[in-house]
Amino acid sequence: MNKLDIYANKYVKWNDWSRHANPKAGKAYAMLLTGTHEKYKFDGEWLQKKSIDGDIHFNISRLASGDLVKVSGASHKNDHTTYWRIDSVNNDTLRCARISEAEALEAVDSTSQEEKLRREVIEMVRDASVDELEEMKYE
Repeated sequence: MNKLDIYANKYVKWNDWSRHANPKAGKAYAMLLTGTHEKYKFDGEWLQKKSIDGDIHFNISRLASGDLVKVSGASHKNDHTTYWRIDSVNNDTLRCARISEAEALEAVDSTSQEEKLRREVIEMVRDASVDELEEMKYE
């Protein structure tokens, strides 16, 4: 498990989070993984980027335990991407574990399936009659 410093209660330095932080070689990004994508493997939400004292930082205020994050590495081949599972976040420390791309895909895929099932259940309840809801209540 890695322990990263948090600045101003919500920022993590790219150099601390990336395997190969080199802004001259590639674009710095961090993405909260939310699902899979046909073309890019992962779907997600970009974390806000900010320069603090000349260093690139990412806003992690939306992250919570169990979240998965993809962080760019900036080699000229752009093959130094790092995947993290967030273990805990508090005001001054982010605890996270590096995971493989395969582990991230598996975790995101299972989360996507759970989310799909949750949406289906919500839709079923929304469309159910009062009598059907009463029946579900006692099952």
